[in-house]
Amino acid sequence: MTLAWRLFALARLAGSPFMGDLDADAAIYWAWSGEIRAGAWVGTQPFFLGALYPYVLAILRELTADSLRAVLTVQCMLGALAVTLLTDTARRLTSAPVGLVIGVLLGLLTMGAFFDLLVLMESLLFLLSALVLWCVVAWDWQRRPALGALIVGACLGLAAQGRATHVLVLLPFVGFLFATLERRRALPAALVAAAIVLALALPTTIRHRLLLHEWIPYTYSLGFNAYVGNGPDANGSYVLITGSVEDESSIPGRDEGGTKGDGRAYLRQIEGLDLSPGQSSQHWLQRTFDFVRRNPVLTVRRFLDKLALLVNHREVPQVENVAVMEHALGPLGPPGFGSFVPLGVLGMIGMALAFRRTPRERFVLALLATLALATAAFFVTDRYRHQLVPALALLAALALQAVRDAVRRGDRGLLVRIALGALVAGALTALPRVPFDPLHLAWEADASLGIAHLKRGEDAAALAALRRAVALDRSGRLQRAEGSSAQVVRASVYENLAVAERRTGDWSAALATYRDAARLAPDARSLQLEYGKTAAAMRQPEEARAALAAAGVTEAQAAEALFADASQAQAREDGAGLEAALRGILTLRPDDERAQVALIRTLIQSARFEEAAAELEFARQAGLDAGVLAAHQVLLAATRGDAASAALWRARLTPSAANDPRVVATLAMVPLAPRATP
Repeated sequence: MTLAWRLFALARLAGSPFMGDLDADAAIYWAWSGEIRAGAWVGTQPFFLGALYPYVLAILRELTADSLRAVLTVQCMLGALAVTLLTDTARRLTSAPVGLVIGVLLGLLTMGAFFDLLVLMESLLFLLSALVLWCVVAWDWQRRPALGALIVGACLGLAAQGRATHVLVLLPFVGFLFATLERRRALPAALVAAAIVLALALPTTIRHRLLLHEWIPYTYSLGFNAYVGNGPDANGSYVLITGSVEDESSIPGRDEGGTKGDGRAYLRQIEGLDLSPGQSSQHWLQRTFDFVRRNPVLTVRRFLDKLALLVNHREVPQVENVAVMEHALGPLGPPGFGSFVPLGVLGMIGMALAFRRTPRERFVLALLATLALATAAFFVTDRYRHQLVPALALLAALALQAVRDAVRRGDRGLLVRIALGALVAGALTALPRVPFDPLHLAWEADASLGIAHLKRGEDAAALAALRRAVALDRSGRLQRAEGSSAQVVRASVYENLAVAERRTGDWSAALATYRDAARLAPDARSLQLEYGKTAAAMRQPEEARAALAAAGVTEAQAAEALFADASQAQAREDGAGLEAALRGILTLRPDDERAQVALIRTLIQSARFEEAAAELEFARQAGLDAGVLAAHQVLLAATRGDAASAALWRARLTPSAANDPRVVATLAMVPLAPRATP
């Protein structure tokens, strides 16, 4: 059932524009795994993001002929395997009927299907957590403690290479061993588990030491993430503390390590600090400690808010929004039954029951507490809450078994206590911690759909969807989130609309849209560059130069970027884009001969003869070489069918000019040019 439901969801995704629409971390992981496949198995960049998933993804891409759908199919299979393991674990802890109910809840869990369809590490981490729990519950610890400890240690060590907080689960596992075994047998098993976790951390530790001369066992994101969750702008979820400042990668195009989001560009541009990876983490961590010391009450309140977010009935998106995907594809789980609420409420009841049970149940509770507290120490999003589900599912099984036993014994007192617990837990999940606005969902759905269409080259469809999103944004009816993160997201939508408008030939509208985008994200250099190029194309030199200055780009660099745009437009037979790029170059550099010649020839070949003549006059005034000018006058006259004028202009060519390669190349076009009616 679990696998069938996920494959059905995958089929719906494959038939939508969202298939292959990778953004943020997903785009980084896909590009990073591509670099690994290309030979960068050791690599040269530090790890800001966990390395486990991109390396596994590279292997999967090799085995599946680089098919995204095949990779997602494998992830669906991993998700189904994890559900099977947790179902069996719940059965072993309680009973077969309860295990079956837990299996159904997990199999139809909306977020389980959602994450299996994304290029993110959640499926892999979910499976590793399920395997840890299954091993703790099902393993014969009295007979083979060392082997069991090795398996659990391997799972934790691998999970830590994806998300470093999983290494903390080693502590409750060691406690479980000492509670289950005699000290003389528990100690060797604990050492085995610790040794395998350490061994799996050594490759990245040694790699970072050799690359950076710094001791970084997993990633250098600790300080950055701490500041995101506990700094002055923190709101419990992920916030963009760097505003619209973009990365300045030392190796353009390299996605290895996920270093483009590490905040070091912000420290360079805004604070003038050029720090190493380890130094940047220490810097953010020190700023976090300083803020926490000055604001202890606020910090505690935020921590409690984050714990509340971990059990809320709504999801807090970070990379992708499940509500948007369901808006486009249909439900990924049954309404209500497939949400977090059933597992969350039952799991909280099970937390109280686990205290009085065996070391196995207490380990499940300790694992949940460890990951929950570690998450709340930073920030809460749907991805991080999903890692709590395996333990919550087993605690939910304890609650269901308690209900079943109470009904069979007729223990009304226990049933009343469980009902009261359910009311309290339900109230906690129902708290209005995550705002919901149907209009905002419609805006986000249209924005996501438009961007997906744009990436697929479906410009008309992208334009329609993005215009709907921007119209909603401009209407003032949206409940907008405050802060730089929200502004950057809005700016991205405006920027994508401007791209769609340019591609469909509406450059005037694109310029107005870029103005709005640039106001929202003034430090986004790539956005300012595109804004400047568009202003130049629309012959607004002062506006163009101001935007280019904000982008930190010289006019010469902008001209080269516009030449690249012109080449791309010519390749896709976009005449409007080609002409706009050439005019943009001439706005910035009126004497650029390459652009002068290319624009004049484009106008002649389009039979726009009066405009070509005007451009020839502008070129003459800007100092175009006399021989090149005369050769293009010949080309213009001959193309118009004015043989007499063509002859007169040809006669003006001096012998030296006639031998100029530029002139020769232009005159060679005359017989090939289309002949027009006089």
